[in-house]
Amino acid sequence: MDKKLTQRIFIFIILCAGMYFGTSCSHTYYHAPSHNVPLFKEKNEFSLLVSDISQIVNEVEVQGAYSVTDEAAIAANLMIRPGIQYFDLAGGFYKPMGDEYIFEIFGGGGIYNQNHSYTDMEYNSNLNILIPVQYGSANITSFRSYIQPSWGVTGEIIDMAISPRVSYFNIYSVENNITDTIVGTYGYDQSRIVNLMEAKRHYLFFEPAATMRVGWKYIKIQVQYSYTLPLGYCNFDYSASNLSFGVYFNFSRAYFDRKKV
Repeated sequence: MDKKLTQRIFIFIILCAGMYFGTSCSHTYYHAPSHNVPLFKEKNEFSLLVSDISQIVNEVEVQGAYSVTDEAAIAANLMIRPGIQYFDLAGGFYKPMGDEYIFEIFGGGGIYNQNHSYTDMEYNSNLNILIPVQYGSANITSFRSYIQPSWGVTGEIIDMAISPRVSYFNIYSVENNITDTIVGTYGYDQSRIVNLMEAKRHYLFFEPAATMRVGWKYIKIQVQYSYTLPLGYCNFDYSASNLSFGVYFNFSRAYFDRKKV
């Protein structure tokens, strides 16, 4: 058992190390939610995850899932971060393969709202200091859909999974309230990006992730690393890599039946 645990942790570290950590600058217009990977084994299991993204302050994600039958499951995801609110619903299929190995696939979609305010520092020659300057705002509403297969191994102490997700990002409402139109300035550059988003509204992203959970049978600490790669030209800044930490709960009907005894 110890040897198996060591091997699984080593494989997870290799997977994370093999992914390139990108960075995003200026305003980020696409931030992929964490992967919801319940790894169900049977009917009437319920999972709940509360997590945050390590690079972002004041972000929270809540994910839930429920196995409706011995093969079908439903899921919901909520992400709230500064300037972005996202919620989706999904349905899926899962298949245990032996005592530990699981295959599952989920597909879903939801609404992705963004509210951006633009401020930059400019030099004031009269005061001889840098002062903040407001350049307006932008409100962007999109529909995001995805398909996410996962392969994992689950046990009482450790869970591990990989999930190569593909997401479709459809921008259907853009409200550009940026006031600065002087070429070469910060406000003009951001306004140009928002206008390009309005002109090209459809994007595909490949979003692979590696997930590891360690703890007790019903409660574990989860660490997940995911990477976002546009499939085609992308004319705006996006969050290329995400590292999240959270607390994962998994309960079945058998657990609640024991509590009643």
